[in-house]
Amino acid sequence: MTDKDSLLRYIAVALAVLMSLVFFGCFYANHLSIREELQLFLFTPEYFVSYLDKPSWLSLYSSGFVTQFFVSGFCGAFLLTFLFFVEWKIAAKIVRKVVDIPNVEFYVFFLLAAEVIRYSSLQFSLDLTFSIIYSLAVALIAMSIRNFGLRCLFSCIAMPVLYYLTGVGVFVFTITVVVVDFAGGKLNWPVCLFFLIFVSVLKFVFGGFTDGFVFYDRLPVLTWLAVLAVLLLIPRYKPYMGMRELMTVYFLFIVYTVIGVSLRADFSKENILEADRAVQNRNWEKVQKCYDDAGTDRTVLDYFRNIALLNNETAPDSLLKMKINPKDFFLNNEKSEPLFNLFSNEIYWQLGDYNMAELCGIRSLADFKDNGSVRIIRRLAEIGFAASDTVLFEKYTSILSSTIVYRGWAEDLKKDFYSKVDTVKLQKKTDKPTPVYYFRNMDDSLCSMKYLLEYNNKNRKAFDCLAYSFLYSRNLSELSYICKKYGKTFYGETLPEIYTEALVLNDYLDNYDNRQSYGRKKKKDSRYNNILRFMELYKGKNADAELLWKEFSGSYLGYYFELKIEN
Repeated sequence: MTDKDSLLRYIAVALAVLMSLVFFGCFYANHLSIREELQLFLFTPEYFVSYLDKPSWLSLYSSGFVTQFFVSGFCGAFLLTFLFFVEWKIAAKIVRKVVDIPNVEFYVFFLLAAEVIRYSSLQFSLDLTFSIIYSLAVALIAMSIRNFGLRCLFSCIAMPVLYYLTGVGVFVFTITVVVVDFAGGKLNWPVCLFFLIFVSVLKFVFGGFTDGFVFYDRLPVLTWLAVLAVLLLIPRYKPYMGMRELMTVYFLFIVYTVIGVSLRADFSKENILEADRAVQNRNWEKVQKCYDDAGTDRTVLDYFRNIALLNNETAPDSLLKMKINPKDFFLNNEKSEPLFNLFSNEIYWQLGDYNMAELCGIRSLADFKDNGSVRIIRRLAEIGFAASDTVLFEKYTSILSSTIVYRGWAEDLKKDFYSKVDTVKLQKKTDKPTPVYYFRNMDDSLCSMKYLLEYNNKNRKAFDCLAYSFLYSRNLSELSYICKKYGKTFYGETLPEIYTEALVLNDYLDNYDNRQSYGRKKKKDSRYNNILRFMELYKGKNADAELLWKEFSGSYLGYYFELKIEN
């Protein structure tokens, strides 16, 4: 191989690595980091032993071990790209045994393209990549055995072992060994026959080994077989590939990757995951940006945007301008997909409704493998901390203490929990209201805000959430009641403008029959005069709709009477 060929190969590999890092690290980072949150990997002997009775246990264990380090998108992108490089390196050594021409490794890039396409889905798992890596590594060992009989014996012994360790990797291993031997001028009948017998036994006795694999899981395997098939034809077509042929192969690799990713990638879900990440980091401006970037498809983003608005200082005014249905404050576990169930406890956590947050978290655990999600386990530990529930806290922190990534986090939380002096210090640490535990109808989430206020009259978010529901439903009498009872606690003598305007309107409607005497008492109140001005234009026979919209479209008056023009 010439220096020119080596330089070309290095440039091609560097460009492929860079593309993978940029795509997964910058444009698809949240798809990687959420995978870490959707699993629970315990670094204990008992957990390791639990894998030994499962087919492809080594691939599954390796997958879980590496995925736990996807704590950030860039970390996940680096690890995933490293696995791609290892896979390429091993496969490149194998294809050189099929046909030895300069830069034949370019064909292996198609295998990596298939892997990238597969990882564009949120349902990806690293176990198939590890299966391919392990099986190709064993195939490379088999090819290094020069004695044909020993190679056949080694391959036959390796098949059941690889099935136990890697599952579908045994298929990749067998086809690779057979193709390489065929390229060398021998058809490995013993291996082919043993493989057919082995597959038949698996199929009719154990149910097969490809069950559960969807098309995109099979795509890397099919692509690898296609690469081997093409390489078998190259010597007959052309003994040497020039620069033009190599550039054509690399261009087709890029086209294959771009088309596959464009068909497979879900950037709308990536935007949802970005908003979820912003909520975790309390970056409310970022949440709003994700909502604005979503266009017309804002599934679940309404939920995150509402949480952001509840945390704004001017939440009541902002919410009314959006005209949000109060039911959108909550996600329904039963009607949503598992990923959205993962988010459902967030609103209750924000409102300080810890028993509902705990219930939603526990219910969503059933959606994940082995009833484990490190994100939910962390939230349950936080709930135990905030609620001073020793049993709950110790249960989930002990689980996290058995992990690698969150062991330090759990130990630090334990120190804070056992060293706290009083509830005031605890609330300062968590920035959460005092917990409330009671039974209620889960479908009546807004009414639970009343209980939160009754048990803890310092919960401003619960107050705003409940008050907004009354504003939205035009229930001014209930709004007036809670404003008089709790308003001063949260806002002092100066209520938000939207509440004040609604209360004045309620007084006007209550005193409509004696509005002349009541109006003399309120003649210096600018808000009351606005109501008179509005009613004068609104009920006039020649009502000026344009003037009404111009003056009152942004006020609660405009909203309240919007559906009552006939009056």
